[in-house]
Amino acid sequence: MRKFLILLAVCGFFGIAKVAFAADGTISGTVTHAADGTAIASLTVFVQNVDTKAFSYPYTDAAGAYSVSLAPGTYDVSPYTSTSAEANVTFIKKTSTITIASGETKSGQNFVLTRRGSFTGHVYAADGVTPINSVSLSFVNASGSTYGFSYPTTVSNGSYTSSPSPSDTTQSAVGTYTLTISKFGYFSAQITGVVLTGDETSITQNVTLTPASTITGTIVDQNGAALAGATVTIAKSSGASLYSGTYTATTNAAGAYTVSIFDISTYNGSAVSDYNVTVSKSGYISKTSTLSITADGTALTGKNYTLTLGKTYSGTVVAKSGNTPLSTAYVYLYKRNKVRSEIPDYTATTNSSGVFSITGIQTGKYRVKVVKNTYVNIVIDSLNIKADISGATHKLELGGTISGSVYTGNHVGIDGASIAIYALKNGKQVSYTSTIADEDGNYTVSGLKAGTYRLKITTTDYVTQLANVTVKTGLTATKNLKLTAAGTIEGYITDKDTGLPVSATIRVVGTSIVTSSDANGYYILDGIAPGKRKISVISYMYDVAGRNNITVKSGKIASGINFTLKPKQ
Repeated sequence: MRKFLILLAVCGFFGIAKVAFAADGTISGTVTHAADGTAIASLTVFVQNVDTKAFSYPYTDAAGAYSVSLAPGTYDVSPYTSTSAEANVTFIKKTSTITIASGETKSGQNFVLTRRGSFTGHVYAADGVTPINSVSLSFVNASGSTYGFSYPTTVSNGSYTSSPSPSDTTQSAVGTYTLTISKFGYFSAQITGVVLTGDETSITQNVTLTPASTITGTIVDQNGAALAGATVTIAKSSGASLYSGTYTATTNAAGAYTVSIFDISTYNGSAVSDYNVTVSKSGYISKTSTLSITADGTALTGKNYTLTLGKTYSGTVVAKSGNTPLSTAYVYLYKRNKVRSEIPDYTATTNSSGVFSITGIQTGKYRVKVVKNTYVNIVIDSLNIKADISGATHKLELGGTISGSVYTGNHVGIDGASIAIYALKNGKQVSYTSTIADEDGNYTVSGLKAGTYRLKITTTDYVTQLANVTVKTGLTATKNLKLTAAGTIEGYITDKDTGLPVSATIRVVGTSIVTSSDANGYYILDGIAPGKRKISVISYMYDVAGRNNITVKSGKIASGINFTLKPKQ
């Protein structure tokens, strides 16, 4: 027992000695404003050991004073850049590296912080008086966000305060900014060249936003009953793009709609414009009209429309052989009372049972086209739709296919070669379809009616080639085509008297190869077969000119084939 007490006394003695040896040091100081020397209260001071990365968080008191007890070592001391005691204020960051020994007190470790320059202001409605709440603003330095940025939001009275901060918070954010302002229901605005002139300053920048214009009305049927689910599309007559200028709404159970005209994807816009209005609903004939908005913030009411129930054209598409239903066949209707176009006015696709149905058709005469991959298209030149038509049957014949490759003498595929397909009728060729060879020179044309076709293969660097191919129903005819490298002729066309460029038509005689000279009088003729060639030059105000025996070589350019044209007398 006596030995234990002696041991305890010895340990206690050395324990007390160790505490005295490892007594903490102290770092203290004040944090004040650079502008007037006043205290910065309630500011966190971050203190971190350089070696161990251990850290402490003392706070400044009302007098701006801070104090922290620390173990011996070297510390980075850095006040935070903001304090809850000063709303909307940020400071330029400062850091001091301080070393203390055991028991050492280092007072006077003071920091003088500069308030970062700021923007302040209000966002108002177009009247310049009514505040707008919850508006998103962004300040981005013209040299990039790294040099300064902030994203404030307005409060209930429309005010905001923003202190842009660069990525390096020890740097000033003084500079030129782009200000972007956006809120749903308003046209976004953007202001460039907004200058933050200095720190310890506040720059006032007020903004007004252009409000949406609204268009309202109701959609009814021919009996005056409300049409729910009708779509109203309003598009600018010009200048519309995928993301701006087009607005849509859907009618509710009462047939009512509201379209708001505003744009948050572009800046400094306006609703003032002429618009095209399209009203549509499945089964009804669409209606179009125009309207104009003459002032922003306008409310156009009573824009009502009546839709008439359209006619229906329905039936089935089957294979000619065996009457098997054909799915994914396309049935197109084209109005005959307008300029012919490949864009159909109405479209339907057959289901797994080969059934199709087109609704909402306006009465009148139509051209019908039925298309399915690998089958021969059929066209009904005139179909008069006066009432609903049901039970129509379209029978498609399985087509034949032409497939092959287009290649050079070294059996290298020719990418992008154009293959035109002509049907031969009564000794004449009639344009039928066309395709483009892929990057390996391969091509395929399917859905061809049985018969003989002529292929015309053209490409800039090779001689145009013709080939006849016979196609049989349901079979593939292979046609590989080897092209010969073509030559080129180029030169200039000028006026004999003045030497000035002349616009003229230049043709390789005996071929379909033709071109025109440009503003400098320069012309170039590609795709010419090797050999002796003749070209002619024709211009409205000049005598015809030409040249024989021009030597054209494969893959070569015959340059300097120039002409000076004599003006007509």
